[in-house]
Amino acid sequence: FSAQLAPKAKVSPLLFVTIGEAVLTLIMVIVFFVVGNNVFGYKNVAQTYFEAICAGDWDTAYDQLDIVESTFINKENFIASQKNLAGTEINQSKMVSSYDAGLTANVTLQYSERGASDISLMDVNLNKQKKRNFLFFPNWKVSSNQYVAKEFEVEVPAGAILYMDGVEVPSSMLTGETDYYDTYVLDRVFMGTHEFYCELGGLKSSVREYTISYDYDWLSVTDFVISQEEQEALIQLAYDNVKLTVDAAMNGKSFDEISSIYASDSVDSIRSDYEYWCDEFFAFDGKEGLIATEITSFEADFGSISVDGGKIT
Repeated sequence: FSAQLAPKAKVSPLLFVTIGEAVLTLIMVIVFFVVGNNVFGYKNVAQTYFEAICAGDWDTAYDQLDIVESTFINKENFIASQKNLAGTEINQSKMVSSYDAGLTANVTLQYSERGASDISLMDVNLNKQKKRNFLFFPNWKVSSNQYVAKEFEVEVPAGAILYMDGVEVPSSMLTGETDYYDTYVLDRVFMGTHEFYCELGGLKSSVREYTISYDYDWLSVTDFVISQEEQEALIQLAYDNVKLTVDAAMNGKSFDEISSIYASDSVDSIRSDYEYWCDEFFAFDGKEGLIATEITSFEADFGSISVDGGKIT
């Protein structure tokens, strides 16, 4: 009796290559997802945000925020609103707690400031975005609630155009109008320091720097600045109007012919004075009186600037 062994099957080298490639691909896929989930994970986003605000890098900090942009909600305005806030120089920091609630997450970081003896904590709240990163990875953004104020109200003289940080506030934000004041309401604006001024009738108000720190805050921008050149022009206009008034009286003209040069709230009192001067001092209609006048000196000063019906008076 004899037995014959079957010949050993030969394994193709191509099979080893195929298996190797499959294993390598699997490893690469695993690494891709591990690295991707780490890079785009909420902990890394919170850490990036924390480091940015400590360094005063508001450009990078803005990129981590969950922001719905609008007229005054954008990166440029954010950076401008935080310009007075310096970064925080720290010695060490570490993440002491974190949790993922599905749609939201929270990270608590512990740190010590350089030169300080106590320990500080920072809570970073994050929101998961609908759009994913590279189709596979979650997209986390830091909540911007701490930076955005709602319904900020600014009062300006009637008819004035309001500017914030050099940008004209659109008329769509004008919510209230009276004979004396207009009210703008900015539905969302960054908390922090901003510059406000308004323009009316060719004049510009003084620039008001104001720090917004809570919802439903309020500001009044009403004081106008008159340059030396504008003051001289107004003094010259006042002189011309006085001379026009005197000449009109000398020629027996009625007050109605010159009333347009006076503010509406002063017409009645000036009319009374004008008619009295004409009756008492000037010669016309056969009456005795002054026959010539000359203005030998003229002095003028500026009092308060008010607005009447949208006009500077």
